[in-house]
Amino acid sequence: MVLVLMEPTARLDADSFRSMRVEALRSVATPQLGRLGTTSLRARDTAGTIGSRHVPSYVDEPGVDPGHETETYASFTVDVDHPQWTGVPITLRSGKAQPADSAEIAVHFRPVPGYVMDRWPGVEPNVLRLGLTEPYVRVGTTLNGPGRSAESYHLEARSTPPALPPYGHLILQMLRGDPMLFIRGDETDEAWRITEPVVRAWSAGDVPMQEYAAGTAPPGPSR
Repeated sequence: MVLVLMEPTARLDADSFRSMRVEALRSVATPQLGRLGTTSLRARDTAGTIGSRHVPSYVDEPGVDPGHETETYASFTVDVDHPQWTGVPITLRSGKAQPADSAEIAVHFRPVPGYVMDRWPGVEPNVLRLGLTEPYVRVGTTLNGPGRSAESYHLEARSTPPALPPYGHLILQMLRGDPMLFIRGDETDEAWRITEPVVRAWSAGDVPMQEYAAGTAPPGPSR
């Protein structure tokens, strides 16, 4: 989220980069406890199948205490108090036992005008996807087809995969003494300001635990 929200840095150094990340987090509104029932979602996977592998329910996994009410899927939406992002909801999602592994930033463009929908029902807004663990740029868009028809396509470009996994890259940066990708203390404070109300509401049971079968999409929107 921060990488999407942050403004360009004045210099390409660690202090500038981390300061812009903090400013981006400061623009995120503190979640309101009374709204978290509709802006957040928590769920836990039950037994299911992922590919050809049977997966037991999370509470049946060795060492898991069902009484801890631990989520395996979490989602919440935040508002940004910045002129550039006013009215744009930003949703963060993370989960286990999903149909497929995925880590990406998805930018959903505004819906197409009504007169376009009247002519071509079902046309979806464009979506720009940026891979985080896999280096890809993917655009879902609708193009003009023959006879003034509408055809949906996915256009994709991939770059060379990184030589190291994400944590391996972080360790290398640490050994080199480069803190650019590491979180600073004030960034941690701002991150907790945003997440602490969610944790508090979930711990109090204000947001009920939902369920989804392993290998299926979790409850709620999954775009």
